[in-house]
Parts: sequence; C-alpha cells; structure tokens
Amino acid sequence: MNKLVTIVTAACKRGDEVWTGQRHNEIIAKMVEDGIITSVRQIEQGFMTSEDVFVDRYDAAKIAFVSGQISRIKDSLSSEDVW
Repeated sequence: MNKLVTIVTAACKRGDEVWTGQRHNEIIAKMVEDGIITSVRQIEQGFMTSEDVFVDRYDAAKIAFVSGQISRIKDSLSSEDVW
C-alpha cells in the first residue's frame, strides 16, 4: 500500500542546503540574521514533504490538495495555507 505524501514544513533552499521552519518569513529572517543571505532572491522557497524531499511552492500546492491538507487547488502554496 502506498503511503500518501504530505507537506510537513516550510523550507528555503540555497544550493544544496535546506533550512526549515513553520513559516518562510521566519526562516528567511534567521538566514539573514546568521549572515547566510542578504536578499530573498538568493533562495528558493518551498516545502519539505513527508518523504524528506524539497518541493517548490507549485508542486507543494498539488501535494497539499491531493493529501487533503488544503480544500481547494491553488497555483502555489503558502505556509499560512497549511498551518
């Protein structure tokens, strides 16, 4: 039986590294505070799945809809949509 993939946390990716948290703005603020980035344009915003895979906001919206985490399909997912 296949396990349903879900969205588990917000994430920001820079290169091969991923930072996670409940909200993108919190992750970004911490990355700026720690001197990792100076601009939001330096990262890709997305989400981590229950399979520990980073997905962009567009794929995350599809996953969240199929898994029942959101009730209507959206073009892209925001952390506020899920939590």
